[in-house]
Amino acid sequence: MVSSGTAEAKGEINQVLQEVKEKIKKLEDSLKEFQKFETKVDYELGNLRFELKKTSQRIESLEEELKKTENMLREELKKELLSELQEEIEHLEEIIERRK
Repeated sequence: MVSSGTAEAKGEINQVLQEVKEKIKKLEDSLKEFQKFETKVDYELGNLRFELKKTSQRIESLEEELKKTENMLREELKKELLSELQEEIEHLEEIIERRK
């Protein structure tokens, strides 16, 4: 026969063990939720890295296009200025010829 003190102690131990089991279960559930969240964050970070890489490549491409356009505009401006300068030279030559 178990004495009442021992039975009471066993009951308290069982209660504490049950509380510990419940807390462990809650911690395990929390860990699972955190792992789901962590997986989702990792997935989103992967997507953001991919988008960042695409954006960086697009920026590089636009910079190259800008340089090409800038060079093309410079060449067109040079041609225009040379043409205007040539016209001015011809005009001045005509004036000089008339004065002679």
